Amino acid sequence: MTRTWPLPTEDRTLQLVGDVHFGAAAGTEFSVARRATVAADLLRPTVPTVARRVQVGDLTNTATPAQDTDALAWFAELGGTTHYVVGNHDMWGVRSGSEAAAAWGLPAKDYAVDLGHCTLIVLGPDDIHPGNLTGCRYSDTSLNFLDEALSASSNPCVIAAHAPLYGTVGAGGPATEYRSTDQYFYAATDSSYLTDAGIRSVLAAHDNVAAWVSGHTHSPMTANHVVKTEVAGGRTFAAVNAGCLAYTGTTREWLDPLVTLFLTVLDDRVEVRFRDHAAHQWITAGPDSRRVWGSPFGSAA
Repeated sequence: MTRTWPLPTEDRTLQLVGDVHFGAAAGTEFSVARRATVAADLLRPTVPTVARRVQVGDLTNTATPAQDTDALAWFAELGGTTHYVVGNHDMWGVRSGSEAAAAWGLPAKDYAVDLGHCTLIVLGPDDIHPGNLTGCRYSDTSLNFLDEALSASSNPCVIAAHAPLYGTVGAGGPATEYRSTDQYFYAATDSSYLTDAGIRSVLAAHDNVAAWVSGHTHSPMTANHVVKTEVAGGRTFAAVNAGCLAYTGTTREWLDPLVTLFLTVLDDRVEVRFRDHAAHQWITAGPDSRRVWGSPFGSAA
């Protein structure tokens, strides 16, 4: 399916911004020049002027106050409202997810926002693996919050968490890419960081899950399953990975420069578009080579 803009109304569309890692070392950072390129492209008439964006975690590189300040200032310059998700680098062994959320002015690390056409549910990790700071674990408290937020919403729900679900983005890909089948690179719900079963159990109990949105894997847009249809409880939803504005892949190269995604939630489906801000164009993504990826949600599998 290939379509071109304009399509959905701007008030039904969220810009998804992947890992930015403010404060990363030179050569792997989201530099000032690259930030300016993204900001300039967002002003072009071929890009929807969305009121809201979601930054899917790893706003900072090592969770320092200076990195918080720089990152929040850049997003403020873009205008509109940005909803932030806590990632592992935003904790990095020096603060909790709740402390990161407080530093950014969020109500909590887990929170929900009624956007009118959909509900955005944000989940932050409760801890990261002490021996591998990459791992993100979501506790029973977060799972209970997710369950209650889904139950309370009569709208389609977009769930934003830093870590992807197991077996989604990158599955089956090369070793030069982080994959959601690699330990510590998927959302864990147990103390051993080995399974996302707790999350999937909650998702299976609700029919209003539209999408699970993540980052974390620094995936290039050529990766397997940057977007894919997932099934829980016999109902479908989209798994969407926002990629990364800093380095991509395990070799930390500029494989996929300056791509963000635009997620549109319609009454019965979600659509995803992929914008290369350096090339000033909408691009195809993943092996299926679709410029616009769409899938119904809530339907029987």
